[in-house]
Amino acid sequence: MDTQLQDFSHKRFNPLTGEWVLVSPHRAKRTWK
Repeated sequence: MDTQLQDFSHKRFNPLTGEWVLVSPHRAKRTWK
């Protein structure tokens, strides 16, 4: 479970802009808030 989180902890795809954005590891759990 933690393994998949780490894959997206630093990068997340934003469908609104259509590009990948860098996010903080601790904010990965709170995706769009």
